[in-house]
Amino acid sequence: MIGLVSSIYGGSGDHGICIGSILSISCDLFVCGLGKVFFTRSLPFTYAMAAKAHRSFSKLMSVNSRFLSRKSEGQNVAVKVPMQNNVASKDRVVAFYGRAASQARSHQIQSAASSPQLPVPQKEENQVPDFTHLYEDRGLNPLIAEFNEKAHDWLVTHDVHTQMGPEGWKEFKSGRTPYLVGEVYHDVDRKDFLWCAKFIAWISCLDDFCDKLEIWSDMNKTIGLILETQKVILWFCSEDPRLLRNLEMVFDCIPTDQRDDVFSAFADSLAYARTSSRAGLMSLDLQPLASALRELLIEYCERLPYDCNVRMAQYIQNYALTIVTETKSRLSAEYHTSVAEFTDFRTRSIGVQPLIGLTDLFIDSRRWPQIPKDVFVDTNVQALVDASCRAVAWDNDMSSFSKEVQERGDRFNVIFIIMEECGCSQIEAMNRAKEMFQNEINEFETRVANLKVEPQYQNAVAEYVRICRLIILGIPRWHRKSQRYQKEDHYLR
Repeated sequence: MIGLVSSIYGGSGDHGICIGSILSISCDLFVCGLGKVFFTRSLPFTYAMAAKAHRSFSKLMSVNSRFLSRKSEGQNVAVKVPMQNNVASKDRVVAFYGRAASQARSHQIQSAASSPQLPVPQKEENQVPDFTHLYEDRGLNPLIAEFNEKAHDWLVTHDVHTQMGPEGWKEFKSGRTPYLVGEVYHDVDRKDFLWCAKFIAWISCLDDFCDKLEIWSDMNKTIGLILETQKVILWFCSEDPRLLRNLEMVFDCIPTDQRDDVFSAFADSLAYARTSSRAGLMSLDLQPLASALRELLIEYCERLPYDCNVRMAQYIQNYALTIVTETKSRLSAEYHTSVAEFTDFRTRSIGVQPLIGLTDLFIDSRRWPQIPKDVFVDTNVQALVDASCRAVAWDNDMSSFSKEVQERGDRFNVIFIIMEECGCSQIEAMNRAKEMFQNEINEFETRVANLKVEPQYQNAVAEYVRICRLIILGIPRWHRKSQRYQKEDHYLR
């Protein structure tokens, strides 16, 4: 990797402005680089205050749950409970709505270590349970029907439909993936929302394409595409050493007799692109999916500060590298055998990190100060992002089990791993996954209760919290409607 770093840093030109000011946040912070902890500093913060707020929050939940238990099941009840922390947000409430209200007494928010009792699906083993969500249902963004088509048309302009093949493209379109962002993003600028629809369509296409047998059965095809996406990412963010270091695992997957040639070609191509400024980036001969990513990131990275660019680059790279890991596992028939070792991988492979990262777009549109890197690496901020990813992952695996595991034999699914690890039935594994889902929500809210942010960043951090809650609520709703996982397209009803 030394040669790669030298080749890239030899280029000229800076892309983006690095925000270097270190600002105070009331938590213990650390700054990591090159795998080492450079320094640690302790800042004034009374954790007892956050703990007290969380206890008060839980007490309020308990009181309101008892109130809800006295309401009739068919009554449309909404009880809002204020969040007690200093993160300023108009969404500082959680709520029980409709059917959820009648069930709320068995779904009180508990501490992260608790294991709530959740009902076991009795009708059939493949039934995916409904959850009692504690967040306000905003419904479907009315723009999504129009933007679903716009996102598909945009991919066609990059010839992605040809790369996917007729059957692959047809299956992708039937899943209506852009509707996912329609379930999540509300009150956002029209231009931002269209970008989000394009982005989720791109992620879904990349996932579908690399899942094709003729692609993953040839490691060179997978690596070739992934490296092209990394050229685009590194053009904007090559100053970040982690992005370069993480590519070692990709090059290690290349046969020894080909590795040097692939490595040299990659480094030379990227160095040329950087020394030639934007014209060099545009001159790169890329596959359709990588070309589409190039257009997306040009719009994104030229608009936002460098810290935001690196954050998104890391999230996209995390997702892309899990594709390489999946391909390697399939070819070697070596799979995860325990939930513990699967959890970190699934946090990245679910592809939710980039969707949370899109919050930086909305913050920019509101002209709020962006969250700098030193604030974002706060333990609680990172943990609430990860908890959101895991919650969506466990719901995804329950929703996709029938189609992806039973029909296609895919083993990258927590239900399958629980069954193998514990020797239990599918019903028992589903019940365990439901507990895991609820525990992630508990973990998320615990971290939110512990947030203590400097005033100038409260709005931005609150926006991250709001988007995470909408993701935890909205993506599972999409799982139950999309033909990607269901036999019917519920969006056509």
